[in-house]
Amino acid sequence: MLLFLVIAVLSGCVYRTYIEVDNQMLTVEIAESDSEIRKGLMHRESLAEDNGMLFIFKEDGYYPFWMKNTLIPLDMLFINSSMHIVDLIHAVPCEEDQCPNYVPKQKARYVLEVNKERFNESIIGTKIFISR
Repeated sequence: MLLFLVIAVLSGCVYRTYIEVDNQMLTVEIAESDSEIRKGLMHRESLAEDNGMLFIFKEDGYYPFWMKNTLIPLDMLFINSSMHIVDLIHAVPCEEDQCPNYVPKQKARYVLEVNKERFNESIIGTKIFISR
């Protein structure tokens, strides 16, 4: 047991869960604290095909995202509190000092980031399922 705890601490153990989107199962890291949300997927050079990051907010809102220091092109799926996808934005890395903000068309409580072009706009309105 102690060995497991040491390995978990040394490896920077991250909380993960599973999400089903359009009959596809994804393994996602959870970004829930302010620092986790600010860092997101910055400085990562790759993201496995069936992985992503889920950002969790306390309530529905128009949360802007940007791609500063993010090296991977991403799809951002904005999800409301009833677990329906309300918007999809295809985002590209930004190396400029001033990067654009990506803001959903409708309020969202969750944002799921996955590799770009994983989904298309037909996904809007789909209900997702989270295993916690």
